[in-house]
Amino acid sequence: FGALIPLALLRISARLNFALVVPLICVQVGLSWNRLHSLSDELLAWEDAAKLLVTGRELGADRIYYNRALGLIGKNRHREALTDLDRTIALNSSLAPVYFTRATVNFRLNRYLDALYDTNASLALDSTQSSSYLARSTVLKKLGRDEEALVDLRKSCDMKNVIACYAASLESKGIAGVR
Repeated sequence: FGALIPLALLRISARLNFALVVPLICVQVGLSWNRLHSLSDELLAWEDAAKLLVTGRELGADRIYYNRALGLIGKNRHREALTDLDRTIALNSSLAPVYFTRATVNFRLNRYLDALYDTNASLALDSTQSSSYLARSTVLKKLGRDEEALVDLRKSCDMKNVIACYAASLESKGIAGVR
């Protein structure tokens, strides 16, 4: 049926076409304005998705909360991001990237013991991520546990993490303040 509309518009005068099409376009723009605003920013899109959740436990809610947390982190709204990351883990505690992200947020908030817990959880779920060893090394260094930090730094380097290899080479040369 929609394909017939252009054919119908060809049969009527240009003046009448204009009189019919312009108000129709105005109505469509008005109806879609909210969507245009929501999709203009990643965080707004995920906030809109979260508003549609009824119980917060629907299928996919964990992904909505996680993606909204990433948007919040991008806006330096770390405490709000932490709330969404906690919700994500409450819904699905088997996602290593969520623990890694929460460790990063906790580190930025100077909550080093929480960051250590989260890097440990991330590594327990997926021990193949060199970035998790590097993150844990950084947290351990902040906690004054230098020997353990160096072990994780070397492990990350062994996994071909270039940043970890560079930091490990500086550590072995005794250059202070690497991390």
